[in-house]
Amino acid sequence: MEDSVGRDVLILDFDGVVTKLDVDWARVREEASRLVGFRIDSLVGFLGDRFGTREFEIVDGLLKGYEMNAALSARPYDDVRAVLESFGGRAYIATMQSSEPVRAFLERHGLAALVREVVGREMFGRKEDQIKYIIGREAGARRFIFVDDSRAHVENCRRLGLNVTCVLLRRSAGEGLADAIRGLRRFSEQRPIVDWEARAPTGSSGPGPLFKNGGPSPARSGTRLLKF
Repeated sequence: MEDSVGRDVLILDFDGVVTKLDVDWARVREEASRLVGFRIDSLVGFLGDRFGTREFEIVDGLLKGYEMNAALSARPYDDVRAVLESFGGRAYIATMQSSEPVRAFLERHGLAALVREVVGREMFGRKEDQIKYIIGREAGARRFIFVDDSRAHVENCRRLGLNVTCVLLRRSAGEGLADAIRGLRRFSEQRPIVDWEARAPTGSSGPGPLFKNGGPSPARSGTRLLKF
């Protein structure tokens, strides 16, 4: 990949942005609660609060098994390859999944060479810490573009006060990654962008929260080169 000095760096969430994992997260959350001996109301919150503890390791192992099984049958959304091939900078994945099934997914679908690094929960238990790590790796970048399907993660990203453009992408509402990135590029020279919500087609509505089933089916067709 080309040097990122003076260029944009793309940071993508995995489940809900690159693909959709077929996992019943509510059922997994209940199973995780039984393993640790107390109720877990939010897997994401638990992973951040308990990072580095024995409880984290127990739940991490449980989640990794479900994620690996789901990754074997999952397919990338049809605009992912085109975006990665056309972006022109470096791309990372920052995910609350384990990095192992994510890397296996990328290898399986021929996307691994397009992603510099997968930053998973075993490295950092909070998304904002993952983003800070990537910023530290790419100190010469012109701008960082972070795309996630979680409004909470996007709002936390905005509060970082760093050179990060945050995009809320709702696949379940029919929004596309390619259109979101094109929109950012179109307006970037006219005004500073601190947040962007990808536009849904007319008649669609409703955000898709993290760790929830649903949303459109990932791609089953070829891709085309996009110009940003």
